[in-house]
Amino acid sequence: MLTKNLINTFYLLGIILLFACQSNEQQKESLEKANPPVTIANSEQFIIHSSNTQQDYKIYIHLPTSYTKSDTTYPVIYGLDADIGFGTASEMSTLLAFRKEMPEVILVGIAYGAYPSQEGNNRVRDYTPTANAEYPTSGEADKFLSFIRDELIPVIDSTYGTDTNDRTISGASLGGLFSLYVLFEHPGIFKRYKISSPSLWWDDGAIFEYEKRYAEANSDLPAYVFLSVGDVERTVESWKELVQILEERNYNNLKLSTMIFDNAPHLTACALAGIRGVKAVFMEE
Repeated sequence: MLTKNLINTFYLLGIILLFACQSNEQQKESLEKANPPVTIANSEQFIIHSSNTQQDYKIYIHLPTSYTKSDTTYPVIYGLDADIGFGTASEMSTLLAFRKEMPEVILVGIAYGAYPSQEGNNRVRDYTPTANAEYPTSGEADKFLSFIRDELIPVIDSTYGTDTNDRTISGASLGGLFSLYVLFEHPGIFKRYKISSPSLWWDDGAIFEYEKRYAEANSDLPAYVFLSVGDVERTVESWKELVQILEERNYNNLKLSTMIFDNAPHLTACALAGIRGVKAVFMEE
């Protein structure tokens, strides 16, 4: 049987533990109030549902520093893979615009709310123009393009002060493949294309057939295009082949800028293209 003194001891210990827990919770609450989450200045987000892809997309918006002080309109950059690239792109565009190395722009990041390869991220489905048996959901780039053209762009243009004649698409890897698909299938949607390390290997180089079909019907390709790759990437030779084809076509009104990054594997090359690419497509004018 427990003695009275022992019972009192347990009682006191319980009170001490209770106050300790309350103290920890209070400390946590105070810490959260004192240290709010870090946010990106001049940025906001919203969710849009696409009837074309049956997907909810998280749309990240970064506005120029002069946005609230001006009634001007701004070029718009539509960035793919925004789950991993929006933060870097927004800070980079702000810095370059501050140094007058590019114009102020509105940045629109298209995200899934999940990193690549995580559940909910459907970049393989959305960014690929042809189906590949190894990737069961692939080949729906046409639906994703319809989402951008018919659903997203109208919302952006009606909500923000955009220059509707100056849109850029920015894509890397599979996003670069999708950007090439847009260039050869519907070049009038975007004026500028920042394409880094495109997945030219997809479906045995199917994107080359898109370019060939375009060339058979058109001699004009009005676009500012930046194409880059890392010198140790597996696609470097096919990248050189694509560049040679574009140069030999001698398309009217195509302003092509290319770059090979030294000692740069895939992800490094994509990162390096961030600054060089966006400067290139705006400096070509």
